[in-house]
Amino acid sequence: MELVLHNRFDTVKFCFLAAGHAKFDQESLFSTIAHAYNHSDVFITEQLVALIQNTIEPNNGKCISIDNQEVINWKDLLQTKYNVFENIKNCREFFVKRDANNNTLVFHKTCCYEGDYLTKQLLKSKIDACMDLRKRLKEFSYCTKQMSTELLSEKMQDLCKMFNAYINPVLRPKWLPMIKNSHDKSCVIIGSPSAELAKQHRYDLKKNSRKKRKTQKEKNT
Repeated sequence: MELVLHNRFDTVKFCFLAAGHAKFDQESLFSTIAHAYNHSDVFITEQLVALIQNTIEPNNGKCISIDNQEVINWKDLLQTKYNVFENIKNCREFFVKRDANNNTLVFHKTCCYEGDYLTKQLLKSKIDACMDLRKRLKEFSYCTKQMSTELLSEKMQDLCKMFNAYINPVLRPKWLPMIKNSHDKSCVIIGSPSAELAKQHRYDLKKNSRKKRKTQKEKNT
């Protein structure tokens, strides 16, 4: 709706396929990354980014790293301007456009292939449609989310326990303090993330699958 309200597009139409059957390119990529993750030691964000980069690099991909200043609490931000779309999970197709009076409406239906559109007016009645939410992004960035002193202390305690018990001291961030009476730090040898194990695992799965199909075919014949 924001794209149509601010004349970036005249209409926006999108359709979600049945849950579990998306078949998008990223599904295959996520699967490859998941296999690599399951066979690698990943303790800190930098290692996760390195693993992802190492996994997608053969496909000439690029891993883009973001920080909490770029992660926005969209749900709360959108609710300052729009009403909640009830039962949105039951819908598959959406079509956003302006009517004759220049009002932006959302048309939706439960199936992408048949049925009639239903209409929703999501813009709150007391809100100016020209209000641009992009100017309020910083207010809803996770970097501005403040923790209470007690909660922050509790989080720091938990982090220290995990680093002390399981993570190589070399990888301990400088901002994480040392807590008195904590357990001795144990060194953990951490290998570099690799996609080779993931590839081998996927190859073995496919090999076993072909073997099962061949065996089943021989039984049937």
